[in-house]
Amino acid sequence: MKLIRVIRNLFLIVSISGCSSNTLVEKSNNYQISNFKLDQINQLGENTFKLFSQKASIDPITNDINAESVEIELLGNKRIFSKISSDKLYLNRSKNELKLRNNVLLHNKINDNYVKADKVSWDIDNSSISINGNIKLKFNSTELEAHSANYFLKEGIIEFYDLSNYNIYKSEPDDNELIISFQSDKAVIDYLSGKIQFTSDKNQVKSVINLNLN
Repeated sequence: MKLIRVIRNLFLIVSISGCSSNTLVEKSNNYQISNFKLDQINQLGENTFKLFSQKASIDPITNDINAESVEIELLGNKRIFSKISSDKLYLNRSKNELKLRNNVLLHNKINDNYVKADKVSWDIDNSSISINGNIKLKFNSTELEAHSANYFLKEGIIEFYDLSNYNIYKSEPDDNELIISFQSDKAVIDYLSGKIQFTSDKNQVKSVINLNLN
């Protein structure tokens, strides 16, 4: 009977779509896995992302996943950022929701654009990523700071909220040659059109233009 129970529990683990690992150890009724990999498939049978982790723990009853040193590769078109990395991750299988925290970084492999934040919550079914806490965006020669944002994967749009500060530099932000500075309640970046829109519900949009640059 003990052998049957072990086989049944092991089947729960390998039945997770695309799950693979180098080491599998049962600990505290959870399975500890090193060099963990996961291919996530949506309801249409399409690959939505690939997850890599140095160490993961899987609950054999719920199939929920806790992972450390995580990198996620977003699949599909219209991606402002194609990778997400963090120190910690929790995947809730019943809600189909990912939560990442500690040194969260959204970036891509084409250029050095990025978003840094305290935590991220991803509703996988609705293709929307909620970004929160000390957000800092570096996008080409621009820089933005905000407290919360939503990244809509299908539309290729990121909306920043809570008095966004947006700066445009002559070349790179590190050069400190500021051209224009905006402050508003909301900023929207449309990756496909290349447009940035600023709006304010409570306060007027404030802007400063530096005319002294050569």
